[in-house]
Amino acid sequence: MMKYLFGLAALAGPAWADCPVAADLAAGITFEMGPDVSETYQMLSTDQVALTSTYSDGYVSRALLGRGVYLLEFVEIADGVPALDTRIDYVFSILPDEMPIPEPGAVFLGRMTVTDSAGTYDDKVVARWGALEQRTYGDCTYDMIAGTLASSGDGYPYEEGIHYLPELGIGYLATYLDVETDEMDVYEVTGIARVEK
Repeated sequence: MMKYLFGLAALAGPAWADCPVAADLAAGITFEMGPDVSETYQMLSTDQVALTSTYSDGYVSRALLGRGVYLLEFVEIADGVPALDTRIDYVFSILPDEMPIPEPGAVFLGRMTVTDSAGTYDDKVVARWGALEQRTYGDCTYDMIAGTLASSGDGYPYEEGIHYLPELGIGYLATYLDVETDEMDVYEVTGIARVEK
């Protein structure tokens, strides 16, 4: 019987070991968002993460995230090249390395200047983080803090539901609420894997 249990433990080990850890951000970690979307996060520096979203219809976008959470830049990619007319810059009143890392129960009140093809305007952002819980994605289970990032001001009002994974140091978009229409999009992660070097 003991030999059988050791055999099961040996079989279970590799599946657990395949779950990405924070160090894997150097090469990249991919979140599968159902059959049509994959999002790959890659560490650029200690306080900035690049996010590349790829859709099955060929649409690709790239974002820059402060602390793996706060949107600093967004641009669509066409034929492997940034489409500059789609670029949006979000310049916060504090530097990325000063942005607070999400913690249970924390609140962050920030200001930012947004620049897009239509011009420049000022916005406020409020980030609120809930309790620490656990969430399973495929075969991998991580601690998770669910939060909301609400934007208001001179720009278009919206509210994002962000699920932050402290063990990886990144947060993914779980919901997007259009405040003016009350329409909400929901995104479900079906699996997480490291990018193989």
